[in-house]
Amino acid sequence: MTSEQLIQALARRLGLENLEPEEPGRWRIVFDGDLAVDLRTLGPKTVRFEATIGKPPEDEYQQEQFLRFALARNLSLLGEGVARNVLFLDPDRAILSIHKAVNAEDFDEETFAESAEDFVNASEAWLEFAAVEADPTPPGLAMRL
Repeated sequence: MTSEQLIQALARRLGLENLEPEEPGRWRIVFDGDLAVDLRTLGPKTVRFEATIGKPPEDEYQQEQFLRFALARNLSLLGEGVARNVLFLDPDRAILSIHKAVNAEDFDEETFAESAEDFVNASEAWLEFAAVEADPTPPGLAMRL
């Protein structure tokens, strides 16, 4: 199957038979009412999943702590099957996002849907992480465990 065929099959599976691209080669599917996942075709053989996690805190100290915890968490998750997910900080927009690229030739409709579900679950976990870690405890007030 091609990358576009896989995306259309996923849309049908989710009951989104009339899903239209937001722009050529990019579809947006919203899961659980608040998690927007963009699926981009990078040619006929590659699909890239993208989800925005959020903005790091503006305060320089809090931002450094947030990114430090995010990088440590990302590293600790590499052994749990998410090694193909990439954490990305867009320096121009200061937005943290998660990405995963897959080769369409390696998937059928079922395994692509499973891959999408894994990505959505990983994205939701990152959103929970960001909600907690975006407001770290200031130094000296309490010990963080």
